[in-house]
Amino acid sequence: MLHEVPHKEKTLNEIAFILKPNGYLLIAEPYIHVSKKAFEHTVKIALDAGFALVEKSEIFFSRAVLLKNSE
Repeated sequence: MLHEVPHKEKTLNEIAFILKPNGYLLIAEPYIHVSKKAFEHTVKIALDAGFALVEKSEIFFSRAVLLKNSE
């Protein structure tokens, strides 16, 4: 639940650093708490941190993406 994290950039950079190369990260946020615009902003931060988009995932009542650590 990244919408609860005050410093998303720092958090996603740290996850990218500690995650093994080609490791996966699933981000899922509930529709009720996170707007489409806010979710897209979080995904952009993750992409800027070095993740690559694998797919937009289908999770009930959530916005979700599967990302791969490209570092």
